[in-house]
Amino acid sequence: MRLGSSRAAYACAAGVLASLVGCSSVVDTRLRDDYGAVDRQRTLRLAVIAAPLPAGLQDLGDVWSMMARKYVNQHRDFIVVQDRAEAVVPADACGERIEGVLLLAGRAERRGERVDTAVTARLVRCSDRAEVWQTRAAGTWSTTDDDLVEARRYWVSQSAPVVEPYVVATYRLLTDVLATLPHPTMPDESYVREKIDLGE
Repeated sequence: MRLGSSRAAYACAAGVLASLVGCSSVVDTRLRDDYGAVDRQRTLRLAVIAAPLPAGLQDLGDVWSMMARKYVNQHRDFIVVQDRAEAVVPADACGERIEGVLLLAGRAERRGERVDTAVTARLVRCSDRAEVWQTRAAGTWSTTDDDLVEARRYWVSQSAPVVEPYVVATYRLLTDVLATLPHPTMPDESYVREKIDLGE
């Protein structure tokens, strides 16, 4: 199964972009103009997939997908039920009960004490493989940040020491990108209970 992009018209989220002016790494963002009518209450249960592997590292890809899952579950009313990192987008990305896939196609390159990163993030609807939302971002960050000492420690503990130099850049990039995700609405209490049961 291929997750392709839709040729449908997009409405540029100008308000979102305006709010991100400044130090944000976001280059552009797009949201389908029919999001409210079609996806707001229907594309809620997601899988997060990081592919290809940033810097060619499985451990780093795992951190990207886990970090995105945690952010989305904590900051939006999506229900991220799985996350994974692969060299290519897997054919079974839209598994049972999954309504959409959040794809992170990113890169990370260490240059001494700095890390260059970029990502194209896409939300794809499983029912017809249409692209619902897309945001592109890029930036360069130091490998250290006094504000993210605990975050670095946490994500290394969840993965492996090899990811430590990349944690700051990954965190900064993904939080910028995921902050532009649309705000879904849960249609009934069953979704709310499912969200609570995630415990994230």
